[in-house]
Amino acid sequence: MGTRAIARAYGISKEQARWLLATVAFHCIAVADTVYSVAGREPLVEADRAAEEAEMEAELVQGMHALIVGVLAMLEEDAHRDSSALQIKS
Repeated sequence: MGTRAIARAYGISKEQARWLLATVAFHCIAVADTVYSVAGREPLVEADRAAEEAEMEAELVQGMHALIVGVLAMLEEDAHRDSSALQIKS
């Protein structure tokens, strides 16, 4: 999905969609790098590795979801703040 599709899907500008995508991509890479470097360490028991990786991947997915929800909430807050400022000036 590109910038234009994200902008359309969430009713935001292309500039906001670009920022959203860059923010999510940056954090996704940083967190994945951390998660998978930890996952690469030797567990005490091989069976623990699969459980540990599954748990970390679930936390990664949950964290990315929280990041996206948070970014969209920030954009919404900015929109409300901007519209309030315009009403005050009028």
